[in-house]
Amino acid sequence: NINVKNLLLTPGSSFAIKTIFETFDVKDKNVITSDYFFPMYQVFSDLYQTELRKAKYTDMKLTLSSLTNLIDKDTQFIILANPNSPLGDVYKKEQIIELLEKGVFVIIDEAYLEFTGEESCIPLINEYKNLIVTKTFSKAYGAAGCRVGFLVSHEDNMEYLSKFRLMYEVNSIGAKYTEFIMDNMNYFQEYFNTMRHTKGDLIEKLTAKGHEIIDTDASWFFLKRYEKEDNLKKFNDLGITFRPLVLPNQTEYIKFNYDLK
Repeated sequence: NINVKNLLLTPGSSFAIKTIFETFDVKDKNVITSDYFFPMYQVFSDLYQTELRKAKYTDMKLTLSSLTNLIDKDTQFIILANPNSPLGDVYKKEQIIELLEKGVFVIIDEAYLEFTGEESCIPLINEYKNLIVTKTFSKAYGAAGCRVGFLVSHEDNMEYLSKFRLMYEVNSIGAKYTEFIMDNMNYFQEYFNTMRHTKGDLIEKLTAKGHEIIDTDASWFFLKRYEKEDNLKKFNDLGITFRPLVLPNQTEYIKFNYDLK
């Protein structure tokens, strides 16, 4: 239900984000995000010669004031993944509206949103001209290799964003598979619901066995790494590879990305 005038197809949402960096006058200015973020935000900031300002997490949450306090006359936009990767916390629509009311452009990266059950911010684009939403079929829909994503924004913004439209926006295989996804949304919704339910069951069982767990609003959770018994080595010995992550509480955890596929 998105008007074609509000839509730009891209080969994955990473290219949508790159397009935004290209469109804005970011050189020698600044962009704001959190201190846990999608690494390509830094890559694009370096490429287009802008400062990437990072608001600090306290515990597993990010306060809006920590973001807005970084805004100055040279701020081009705030970019946030919703939910955040890798921490998995979700910004409610009311919080995003509060950011939008500050007047600065807000880019919401919804790559993992389907896993949360939360509503997209896309319906806000006609009310707030300073909103751009990026989405992808790479995560929840399992189509990473197809490279299909898109961005949506107010029609006035598309006049500029569309200048960076590729000659061939997506490949034919990606387009065909994406059509299949949209024709079978009931299947995917059932998958998301089952994932959330069984993830909760697994967390409950691990907690009952004495494991320290931090749950998230996304498809993953964190298991505290125990160096004494080296549970990371136990997983690796079983042929299961994990990359540990130091969370804002300065403790090392193992990230479990729960997937039924």
